[in-house]
Amino acid sequence: MHDPDRLDPAESALPGREQARRYGGAGTPMVSEFAAAQLGVRINRSTYAARELMADALDLQHRLPQHWARVRAGEVKASYARHVTAKTRDLTPEQAAYVDAAVVESADGRIPWSRFEVLVEAKVAAAEPETAREREEKASKARPTAGSMCGSPSPGSTSGATPTAASPWSTTPAPAACRGAA
Repeated sequence: MHDPDRLDPAESALPGREQARRYGGAGTPMVSEFAAAQLGVRINRSTYAARELMADALDLQHRLPQHWARVRAGEVKASYARHVTAKTRDLTPEQAAYVDAAVVESADGRIPWSRFEVLVEAKVAAAEPETAREREEKASKARPTAGSMCGSPSPGSTSGATPTAASPWSTTPAPAACRGAA
């Protein structure tokens, strides 16, 4: 019903016409774009939620074979499997297979959700170390430093002075680190 091969290439090139889309990660088959809308109506969910469900199912079946086998056997919680699919979607098929093998034993709920999230994040970072390093550098640059708040006075204070603990309305001179930053 939603095989993308049924779409006429000339017809699909026109604006607003149905096109073939890849909802899952690399290595998953293309699907007809409007399939998510029709699924959403049938399961009483939004098109976005149906598209995410389709992407997760495609990733499980085509990129995470060990998780897929355990899902089919009823051994893995859906929330755990969907978390792995979401976190591995941008990885190559080989990197996704690495994460699949590394976390499949813990995907049955034997460890708490918070520990499972950390485990998956760690294995994704191990599978893709360069991207993980870039993310870590970007996050460290975004963290505030000791003198980063010096340029803006606190509410209720005069410029260059900060409220004291004794009275929020009285002010003292700004710390030396901030005076040097101006």
